[in-house]
Amino acid sequence: MFRVIIPVLALIPSLAYAGCEVLLMSCEIGSKHLEFCLNGDMVDYTFGPAGRPELILSQSVQSAGAEPWPGVGREIWAIASVENAGVTYLMSTSFDRQDENAVTNGSIAVLKGDKPLARLDCDKGTVKGDLWIVADEKARRGQCWQEATGTWASAPCN
Repeated sequence: MFRVIIPVLALIPSLAYAGCEVLLMSCEIGSKHLEFCLNGDMVDYTFGPAGRPELILSQSVQSAGAEPWPGVGREIWAIASVENAGVTYLMSTSFDRQDENAVTNGSIAVLKGDKPLARLDCDKGTVKGDLWIVADEKARRGQCWQEATGTWASAPCN
């Protein structure tokens, strides 16, 4: 008789976090790994040692924050955020579109209301993904960016 025994602890990370359908942003921050994904109608944020996240947040695309790049300026940037218990995790990426050797930079700011709690910069050269997809997904789901107020509104859009 053949039996396969899998330690229970080896299954815990896969039970806690299902993975990533569309990578929005990932990077290394020292010994920690940040990953932000689109999974169906949800965005999932994980942070902690690779394969063993210390923080896992999930919220609908409609309730996630995003600010679309206005299409002007030397820097192309993207901003998206998730919130948990009054704490906002604000991710950003940017690169200099006029520098042929530009490397995408990334960071995360942790805010309680308007009060900054932490800012962590991604290790150089580790940023991957397309954070701007969050704004596109919000629009695809019927939300409209209101430039004047810096907020998203439900359709119909003006």
